[in-house]
Amino acid sequence: MSELAVQTGPAQAGPAPLIAPSPAKARPALAYRPEIDGLRALAVLPVLFTHAGFAGLGGGHLGVDVFFVISGYLITAILLRELDREGRVSIIDFYERRARRILPVLFVVVAASFVAAWIVMLPKEFRDFGQSMVATGSFLSNIFFASENGYFLRASDFKPLLHTWSLSVEEQFYLVFPLLLAGLAWLAPGRVAMILAALALASFGWALHGTRVAPDSNFFMPLGRGWELLAGAMLACWGGAAEWRSRRPAWLLDALSMAGLVAILAAYLLWDDTTPNPGLPTLLPVLGACAIIAFAAPGTLAYRLLTLRAMVGIGLVSYSAYLWHQPLFVFTRLLVGDLPGWGWGAMIAATLLIAWASWAVIEAPFRDRARIGRGAVFGFGGAGLAAMIAAGMAVHLQGGLPGRLDETRLLLASAQTDVSPYRDSCGNSLPESFDGYCVFGETAGPTVAFIGDSHGKELFWRASERAGEEGFAVQAFLWNACLPVALPEDARGCAEFVVQAREHIIASPEIEIVVISANWSRYLGCGDLCYGEDYGPMPAARVAAIGAALRREIAAYAEAGKSVLLVSQIPTMPWDIPRHLNARALRDGGIAEIGVAIDSHLERAAVAIDTVEPLEALPGVEVLRPRRVFCADGRCPALRGDRPLYFDDNHLNGHGAEALLSMLMPRLDAMIEG
Repeated sequence: MSELAVQTGPAQAGPAPLIAPSPAKARPALAYRPEIDGLRALAVLPVLFTHAGFAGLGGGHLGVDVFFVISGYLITAILLRELDREGRVSIIDFYERRARRILPVLFVVVAASFVAAWIVMLPKEFRDFGQSMVATGSFLSNIFFASENGYFLRASDFKPLLHTWSLSVEEQFYLVFPLLLAGLAWLAPGRVAMILAALALASFGWALHGTRVAPDSNFFMPLGRGWELLAGAMLACWGGAAEWRSRRPAWLLDALSMAGLVAILAAYLLWDDTTPNPGLPTLLPVLGACAIIAFAAPGTLAYRLLTLRAMVGIGLVSYSAYLWHQPLFVFTRLLVGDLPGWGWGAMIAATLLIAWASWAVIEAPFRDRARIGRGAVFGFGGAGLAAMIAAGMAVHLQGGLPGRLDETRLLLASAQTDVSPYRDSCGNSLPESFDGYCVFGETAGPTVAFIGDSHGKELFWRASERAGEEGFAVQAFLWNACLPVALPEDARGCAEFVVQAREHIIASPEIEIVVISANWSRYLGCGDLCYGEDYGPMPAARVAAIGAALRREIAAYAEAGKSVLLVSQIPTMPWDIPRHLNARALRDGGIAEIGVAIDSHLERAAVAIDTVEPLEALPGVEVLRPRRVFCADGRCPALRGDRPLYFDDNHLNGHGAEALLSMLMPRLDAMIEG
């Protein structure tokens, strides 16, 4: 996203230059290539359309990979030209160019996002935003977002600075690349491209490994992305490209450049957010970009398409468009919710208009050395980064500054943070032993085991607070997003956790009751009736397999003398409740009762209900039906009194879990006494 412009002025003398010999064969002067601006437009537009939620461009995020190739090509070409002219690479000059290019607009975008976040966000979100400011200011946002969650999760739609991960990847790459290039030119001037190719292959191998073992973190990390930048760098090392093109027939250049264009478009259309990236599929946009850079000579169809006035214009402002689009989209969703197609089309148009103004008022002036000197650039850049980090740290340390909010919004903020202290523990990893693992309450009495996914964590938490006084203990076996029964085809780590948890429960005489709870619709499906994410419809064979596995699991517990309490599907909501009510409070000054019709809940949860609730006919099994707690008079409200029952759209918070506990505790007492 932050590739330098092709044109560059004479290198200024700077302190501490890195000396390297000039390559034997001088390269031609760098000329402006409008087709590369068109390629930038082809990279940024699909990103905007994909992030706006338009269907048909599931792989639009791969525009970032095209940007990486462009960046590697242009920056390497500039560095090699500098080696030709000066016999050296000036690190000071290099980072001056980087600072002029990326920092001014970045500072304005982050500052505007900070103001919007101050006004709109609840403390938890604002605290997270502050953390992302620190990460962005230190060019570590890729690592920060990799540690939080995947790029494609729904939560990503509400992170204004998520897209800065790509800037961090580039800056981390360019910490070492100029030194590497100059060192290779000094030590092995005839083998630079060959060595870069070997490094690219190693990086590509690392990416393939990462798609198998850690796909989320692999997406964000520079080791798996380096080959994309190096692909462009190798093109720049091919100094005879223009000469090669001049000796080839027009039809061949046409075919090769159009093949590149088709490859990029095919990647956008064929791939989606489940496609491993970076990985084998990423070759399509990367090689496509390389083909366009190498073969789209004037006169070819690809050149004519990419140099259309609109394409070149969008390409010129592509960096600003990329930086502005994510916060504009995020704060629109936070304030208004999702938009219809025409609304997102208007947002994309507004993004491009703001990008043009940003380019004209901020980018162009700062890239003019005659207007703004090196000292001012470094001073401004250092102060801006320091201010970004300091402001973000202050927001984090102050817990998102809750004092900004009125009483109504503070109540909504408390609903977001009323979550189990065991949400990231008591599961999510396989312990060495389950003996004494997450046990709370009166251990001299019987133990109740809670097994399931994240839907059981708040219920377990509230039960753990009551267990001691009720004379029993509770033990948790809860792994987020993990089906609480293991199927043979489930090879994830949580499946092994479920198997070992079951073996421990069966072998533990003190465990008398097993509570099984889950977001059943996640695994059994609800098709187009799902809110937010579409989990299905699941294949009938999968549904049947889960039902059979549940029966086997229950039979194993019954044979071991355990009673089983199954918690059926809780009502889920079409909105993130605190966030949705916060937007209402900002727009209308208050909140109103919201919820879903019970018929809608029953229709949406039909597969889950039909799979789970008939199991009550088995010996030793009882079923808890949450709708009897949360639904009345034909409605399933999202609030009880003026307090939300959920911390998002499908997880009960502590208040909601307390309501469900009013049904659970009498059943547990009766089962223990019986």
